[in-house]
Amino acid sequence: MILDHGCFILLSKDSHELSRSDFQQSRRGGGQNCAQRYRRPKWTLAVGALLLAVSSSLLAAAVNAAAIKPQREALQTSDGVILVGDLYAQKQKSPTVIMLHMLGRSRQAFQPLIAPLLAQGLTIINIDLRGHGESIYRKDKSEISYKNFAASDWAKLPSDAQTVIADAQKLPGVDGAKLAIIGSSIGANTAAMVSGDSHLKALVLLSPGQNYHGLQPEKYLKGLEKPVLMFAGKGDQDSARAVQQWQKLGTKFKVELLDTQAHGNDLLTQRNNVIAEITAFLQAELKH
Repeated sequence: MILDHGCFILLSKDSHELSRSDFQQSRRGGGQNCAQRYRRPKWTLAVGALLLAVSSSLLAAAVNAAAIKPQREALQTSDGVILVGDLYAQKQKSPTVIMLHMLGRSRQAFQPLIAPLLAQGLTIINIDLRGHGESIYRKDKSEISYKNFAASDWAKLPSDAQTVIADAQKLPGVDGAKLAIIGSSIGANTAAMVSGDSHLKALVLLSPGQNYHGLQPEKYLKGLEKPVLMFAGKGDQDSARAVQQWQKLGTKFKVELLDTQAHGNDLLTQRNNVIAEITAFLQAELKH
């Protein structure tokens, strides 16, 4: 870049000769000639202002998201299990996303998705499934673990999800009329099995399956008139087969098959657009 009488001239690799010639003319013509020759078009100023406004908006959203700290919540199920989770509450009542992680993990498995959703103005309730993470105690202090579950224990997951949906109505920052649920693997099957709840407006299912520990969601999805976004890795054959079959069950179902063998929450850390698609989907379905 060359400074001459208040004029800035950019010398690019592809236009050295032209730029140097113009520079010589600008020296002979003086600063006024330079200003006339290099006056920026009005449309570039408009585009620049737009980009600045968008950047400022995104920055403000990111700052707001970073300022929201998780509040630990404990909810009691009908059989006395204490479900522990994090509430990320917006300052005012907002559309809310409930998260149900995959088998053998904890609520931390959804961490890559937290900030993007908060930046869209959504409240989040991120729960440890019974027998996982911190949700390992009953009200009498006796301990439970998914590793020892019988079929009857797994069958209680949908009831647990209903407890979260009901209790969400009383939590700060939650718009109880605009809830969505994101489930992963067995959490996805659980989410699908409560999909008929009137408070739920949309679902996201990561690697659901035909049958996880006796949880079989197909009949709950049949004829469901709600938006459902389903993901599966092509290499995850059971899940890929399931979502392709279920796509025909509802008129608002969308399926994304990904070039990966990853399963459940691991889809969020792959080199794909899963997080961006989930964020755009929930924003469209919850904030209109």
